[in-house]
Amino acid sequence: MYSISILSYPLTFETPCIFKLQTQNIMKYYIILFGTLLFLGLFGCTPFTEQKITHPEDYSRFLNYDKKTNKNLSHIDEGLIFWEAKIKDQPNSHLYLLKKSDLLAKRFRISGNVEDLLVSDSLLNIANKITKGKYANIYHRMSTNAITKHQFRKARQFLQEASKLGENKQTTLLMTFDVDMETGYQQYGDDHLSRIGNKNSFDYLFRYAQYMDHTGKLDSAIYFIEKAMDRVKNEKNVSLQCWALTNLGDMYGHNNQVSEAYQCYLNTLNLDPYYAYALKGIAKIAYAHDLDIVASNEIIDFLHSQYNWPDL
Repeated sequence: MYSISILSYPLTFETPCIFKLQTQNIMKYYIILFGTLLFLGLFGCTPFTEQKITHPEDYSRFLNYDKKTNKNLSHIDEGLIFWEAKIKDQPNSHLYLLKKSDLLAKRFRISGNVEDLLVSDSLLNIANKITKGKYANIYHRMSTNAITKHQFRKARQFLQEASKLGENKQTTLLMTFDVDMETGYQQYGDDHLSRIGNKNSFDYLFRYAQYMDHTGKLDSAIYFIEKAMDRVKNEKNVSLQCWALTNLGDMYGHNNQVSEAYQCYLNTLNLDPYYAYALKGIAKIAYAHDLDIVASNEIIDFLHSQYNWPDL
């Protein structure tokens, strides 16, 4: 900081002439002082710009694919052909309908084509009618789709039906926690989690991290989501690893650990080059931290060319 005491400047009123001279000098002094402070404000006291975090050489290779080459989508399309053939032979098999519904919901999460989600919903309704509403796992699927559409009241109703059936209680509890976190009923979160049996499972640790975040304990949230990440880092479930990594990246970002967040998104893309949420995270860092609007727009434009997500 630069400080200049204006109280030390001599000011006397011995004669009108001296007073006039002193007044002129004071005006000159203030002009100089103002100019000096302006200079220091613009140049001398301006903090150094933080070092840029995003670098195109780190992620540009992930902007060169076409969704038609996305292996995840190819596997889904192959699966749909298989199960559609099965359904054609046995149209009343609720298991086949569920398989097709699951694949369509998965494809929606990748492509953003809302038609996939709507057809998935219709297949679940048919399967539920065939089984006369006796299976909690169908209600769980219906609730998941409702959450995806932000229809949280409907999602809670499906979970209440699942709870009445009494099977897969842990899944019902976990999903009820998810709905409560989204709808402002965080006060029930601790109660739901206390009823989860395995406190070392990924599902528990991940959600406990979310609960800590909602209660303002961000350091604890990061600690628990890191523990959750440890549970799945050696598993073959790449989708689960990517989900955990990107959520960890988001929390690092909330905690101003931007470099760590960036690394999480890059690690996610190294696991799955088509995991577009990680690219969105990098675009946010380029925009908000690096002030690199050109780089951020380049990423968003690429995602626009590949996906139909409204949030883009």
